[in-house]
Amino acid sequence: MAYIIETESFGRKERAVDLHRFAADLAGVIGGTLRPVDDDRHFRRIQLAENDLHLSTSYQHKMRVVARMVAPEIAHDDRCYYAKEARTPEVTIDPERDLRAVARDLRRRAFEPAQEPLAKQRAFAAERIRERDEMRQRVEILRAAGFRVDWNERDNQCQVYSGAVYARMVGTAVEIQNLRDLTVDQFLTVAALLQSFRKEPTP
Repeated sequence: MAYIIETESFGRKERAVDLHRFAADLAGVIGGTLRPVDDDRHFRRIQLAENDLHLSTSYQHKMRVVARMVAPEIAHDDRCYYAKEARTPEVTIDPERDLRAVARDLRRRAFEPAQEPLAKQRAFAAERIRERDEMRQRVEILRAAGFRVDWNERDNQCQVYSGAVYARMVGTAVEIQNLRDLTVDQFLTVAALLQSFRKEPTP
């Protein structure tokens, strides 16, 4: 079946990939389930067990489709974008090839190489969730003690306020950024207390 169709844009005829039909037929060949998406003209999603195969049209090569395996349950802010070892391979597909050949190519170049990066992504996301859960407990403790706490869940950082104290909390560490309205004696007392909490340098 031909997946290259002729469309019209601003009065000009263009050739493009019929991504909807291509994805629907490919899903049948690889044993996946086509899932609904917002932009069904330039993007399609095929569910394969616990993972998704994302298909999109290529802006560099309009007659090609780009495929990548994704862990669908991971929220956008919990994705590991910068670690090379957590990136799944991006594969360019010729939609005019036989779909059985495309399926074999995807299995070799996309499905199998993606397993380890996907496992790393899920481990990273689980750690992010654990860190947020721990931060939530600290926030509750501080609020119960009468502090105002503004928690940025995306960065997992907090701004902590009271009448005389302004601090920032990142992870388990609290950084006091401002102490107001203290006498010299009060400041010396607070400084001595804080100094007593500092760890001795390791020899």
